[in-house]
Amino acid sequence: MKKRLLCIVVAILMVLPVLLASCGKEDEKDKMKDIILGTDSDKPIDRAYTLSLWIPTDAITVKGMTADLSELTQQQKQDLLNHNPAVYEFLKRVDDVEDAINEVLIGRSFYTKIDIVPVNNEYYEETIANKFASIDKEINPGDMNNKGLDTAYENEIAEEVVGNKVIYDLLYRPVDKNQLDIFLIRDYGEYDGYAQYLSYANKGYLLALNDANTNYVAPTGTYASIIKLIRDPFLQQMKINDKIYALPNNHLYADQYQYILVNKELLSETSFDIADMKDFYSCIDFINAVGEKGADGVVPFVGNYNDIANYIYVDRELGINGTVTYKEVENSEAKEETAEDGKEDTKEKVYEKILGIQNIFESEEFTNFVKQYKSLEDKGYVKTEASDGEIAAVKILNGTSLEADEYSDEYYVIETAVPVANTEDIFASMFAISTFSLNYDRSMKILNLLQSDSEIRTLLQYGIKGEDYTTVTEVINGVEVEKINIKEDTYYKMNSLYTGNQYYTYPGNNTTIDDWDYVKKTNLNTVVNPFIKFDYLIKNGKLSDEDRAFLNENRAKYVDILRSAYAKIENMTLAEYELFMETYNANFDSLANDLANIKKDIESVLNIDSLIETKKQEIAFEQELLNNDAGYQDLLTQLEQMKNRREEIQKELDAGDKTNENEYYDLGTKITMIGYDISNYESN
Repeated sequence: MKKRLLCIVVAILMVLPVLLASCGKEDEKDKMKDIILGTDSDKPIDRAYTLSLWIPTDAITVKGMTADLSELTQQQKQDLLNHNPAVYEFLKRVDDVEDAINEVLIGRSFYTKIDIVPVNNEYYEETIANKFASIDKEINPGDMNNKGLDTAYENEIAEEVVGNKVIYDLLYRPVDKNQLDIFLIRDYGEYDGYAQYLSYANKGYLLALNDANTNYVAPTGTYASIIKLIRDPFLQQMKINDKIYALPNNHLYADQYQYILVNKELLSETSFDIADMKDFYSCIDFINAVGEKGADGVVPFVGNYNDIANYIYVDRELGINGTVTYKEVENSEAKEETAEDGKEDTKEKVYEKILGIQNIFESEEFTNFVKQYKSLEDKGYVKTEASDGEIAAVKILNGTSLEADEYSDEYYVIETAVPVANTEDIFASMFAISTFSLNYDRSMKILNLLQSDSEIRTLLQYGIKGEDYTTVTEVINGVEVEKINIKEDTYYKMNSLYTGNQYYTYPGNNTTIDDWDYVKKTNLNTVVNPFIKFDYLIKNGKLSDEDRAFLNENRAKYVDILRSAYAKIENMTLAEYELFMETYNANFDSLANDLANIKKDIESVLNIDSLIETKKQEIAFEQELLNNDAGYQDLLTQLEQMKNRREEIQKELDAGDKTNENEYYDLGTKITMIGYDISNYESN
């Protein structure tokens, strides 16, 4: 049996002799109930829950095995020890960590235990998918919530004889085979994080955390503090039709800045002012001046034309991009985080305007950058890399802010682009509550702890202090700090990205929790790629099925065209590039005339906004006629009424009322059929 909770054991030992001497057995149990629960026995008590927590592990596990050691027979344990001793030892450590976490939870009067279900990275996604498929065959989403509360199971007091003493404890119901409470969704290998998230949400397997029924993650919600822990731009990406179904675990989202480096010594020899240099364009005159001087060992400009243009790719292979501007704004959350240590980083980058999606060769920004670059290149002022011993007057650096700091003695460092978080960054790791959870409110309590509690986070990530790791106090810059030292021989191995908010535990071996300061600062600078869900958006109205099919069928051809164009541009002079762009406007690629006949199709696919506007104009006249057709209008009215009714029933089903479930499905069929009628009407 799991080891006793320390606080309960102490309470029992203090009062047990009195109880045994003065009370009958039932009286003893009632009194113990008062001690354990802190309530009068005749009052309703909090139910005792055991919730499952499914997480991937770096440790070796057995594929398909999701049971605790405590759930195995003695023979099964012996077989596991004989054939997979490392797995056996790891599961022993998991049991001990589980007990330690549960001791904390019960000590805080949560009346909740967790059952950790660790699955090796290699088969985690497959195991979760199989678990959902198995449960879905047995019950409907929502059926497990508060299941069995009409029975006395959850509030019974269990008794156990230990030596000559009777020990009492709440009787915690074991995890049901159709129960799945909290689990991790991640971007891993062939498994796309957003695709899994969207799929599980659409199947009804994920609990909405911000709707009227739960009201957990909202400005006035039960766990509104989470909004302060997770930056709003990252949290907003979790929305599917305005519903948040998972919480992303804080980590380093992106760390690729772009800088212009201006040589301090060379600049001091000219009349140029660093205050006037904000970007590549404003450095052109200085670069030319250095080039005209022609000093030995000095390269006027080091960089690549493809590094200079500051735009965000929608689809790099196809050269589809969207330019974005951003501005600095005051950030109150940043102020709160930095007030204690006196730091002044209280600004963050936010989007101001999205300039749209376009083909890269139709981007005026890109074209102008390349022209400037080619002009410098024609003069011999450009190198992609400086040779040993050479000094760059101006240099492009794509890297981290730490890398940029290494240049700060010799160069002025001008930030020209901040990190951009893409799909794999945002959806790298997130915890969700399943609609097959035994209790939503308790699951949310645990999920909140994974985002905000250092004690729980460190236990789950590193195990038990003294057994799996130790800490040591060191003096750094006159301040005492505590570092973690992970034992090399520990069997307990977890990835901190997959166990919750990384900021609330140590980054790794021989680190302090404060080592996350750099990551926090970088995340405040990070902007989210506005086209992060591009593939899903164009499948849902941004691009017609016909055009999407055309793009899919010809993708490889387009990629070859783009690669060919890039390769040719790299070796072109300025005059050749300008000629290329003139020819491009006529037939997409002057060196691929055989593909000129599909230019219109290519432009239709790449220029999405223009495509939509054109198609709107094409149907405007026909739509006006339809609007004046009584039969057509009647069909539209029927369709709207059916959709509204189906939404009403959906709310009833979400609340557990299945009275009108059959009508819900009948309406689905009718909506499909009337959709056909409307389509036929429009086509005729």
